[in-house]
Amino acid sequence: MKKTDTDLIFLCEHWHTHHKLTLRDIETTLKVRGLNVDHTSIGRWIKKNKGSNNSKRQHYLDLKNFHYKIHEVMIQFNGEKRKGYLAIETSKELLLDLLFIDHLNPLEATYFFSKTITDNKLIISPKNDHPCTPSDLQTPTITLAYNN
Repeated sequence: MKKTDTDLIFLCEHWHTHHKLTLRDIETTLKVRGLNVDHTSIGRWIKKNKGSNNSKRQHYLDLKNFHYKIHEVMIQFNGEKRKGYLAIETSKELLLDLLFIDHLNPLEATYFFSKTITDNKLIISPKNDHPCTPSDLQTPTITLAYNN
């Protein structure tokens, strides 16, 4: 399993346990962010990884105070190439949120993440007034491939 695959699974598990979202709520949340995934697949991912004693998994469950940066990425999701943005926690490199919507620029993604992460009642302590600037963005290429 690829690194980003497990990050997405840990993020879904974090939403499910910490924020008490149902699997259907997580499905809707991912659809809003541009990823079309069935809630039963999300449930299988969480169940499959629930027994793992991965230290990164524990960091997701204990996530409280953090700084984050935004990465612009190109992914291949179920055979379709998508451009999107990932909000990454800086010290432990944890995936906090994701957004894959067409015709979105870095400033709009920054605004979206500042609203969604704050609305989830996670404590944000950015290093400056803006969590990132467009010059902070990098463009790695990752692949997410899930078979429902």
